[in-house]
Amino acid sequence: MVAFKKKALRCKSRKEKIVFEKFDVGAGENAGVCSAVSAKNCDTLSGALKTGVGVEDFLLENGGIVRFPVTGGIHSLFLWDALRTDGTYLPLVGAMTETGGVGVYYVGEGSWSVLHDFKTPMRAALSMVDLDGVNWLVLYGDKGVYACSTFTDLKQIYPYAVTGACVCGGRLFLASENKKIVYSKPYEPANFAFSIDDGGVVELPSDLGKIVGLVSFQNDVCILYEYGLGILKIAGSAREFRFEKIGYGGGRIFGDSAGVCSVDGEKLFFLAENGVYVFDGKRAKRCCENLSIQPIGDTQVCNHAGFDGKYFVCFTDKNGEKKGVVVDAESGRGYEAFAPLALSYSQGQALCVQDG
Repeated sequence: MVAFKKKALRCKSRKEKIVFEKFDVGAGENAGVCSAVSAKNCDTLSGALKTGVGVEDFLLENGGIVRFPVTGGIHSLFLWDALRTDGTYLPLVGAMTETGGVGVYYVGEGSWSVLHDFKTPMRAALSMVDLDGVNWLVLYGDKGVYACSTFTDLKQIYPYAVTGACVCGGRLFLASENKKIVYSKPYEPANFAFSIDDGGVVELPSDLGKIVGLVSFQNDVCILYEYGLGILKIAGSAREFRFEKIGYGGGRIFGDSAGVCSVDGEKLFFLAENGVYVFDGKRAKRCCENLSIQPIGDTQVCNHAGFDGKYFVCFTDKNGEKKGVVVDAESGRGYEAFAPLALSYSQGQALCVQDG
């Protein structure tokens, strides 16, 4: 959908032909550029008008469509290959609800089961592999961290509230108590016992505010604070970990918006109170400046995904409207799109709930 602003052409008595060679949203009145007053889900980044991002059904092995019992209360989705008792894997689609329920949908069978009801919403889910090559599902939030490798063995592996988590170098990293990073022994997600080379804790007191997110980025751990960034360099053993502070002069960061895109190298994108930023491993700068992005502050709830060279983020703007923005990872320019429910990234796919 595109809206144009009519403008009378100043002509003499003869007819004058105007040729528009490019199309843009929010552009200045430049010769040869047709500028739209507003647009929704229209990609004009190359100068040509193209359709924006779209969705397609996630199909089951039998060709059926995944239907969750309730869609309105889902805030996050995930994919997980659960270990069966016979040693094979069962592909599952999972959903986390705003009231704390976590359920899984059996892809092969087309049936829904409740994994656990935490009574309070968990932040997100991720997966990792242990020493035996078994896929673990990890759930984290205010109630701590829970993990399982089969549908029946979910247990708590860390008892304290966690504001961010990621898997990097075979370890599970957790952000806890606003200022420290807890990490597991390599390929043992439930083993946080202190050891000089295995599991342990990194204390990171900072004047940048609370830790709001962790992301595996360029083989290290990127730490997102309320008002800054840091990198935990994890090459080698745990005793060789070192911390680097990254220059950042932007507004308050929303940690749940942080996601990685790979276009000529990894780039990390995130939403702050004054716009979208991109971090290339050396410095963070504001991007997507062709759009006016004004997210609401304290009550902000973000969703994100990175796919096909694009970063997609959903947020609530200062007027209370839910918005979606797609950013081209190569150029750093973006366009406004629709805002689906429960936008998530899992196992290389962008998942969302749209129209049931």
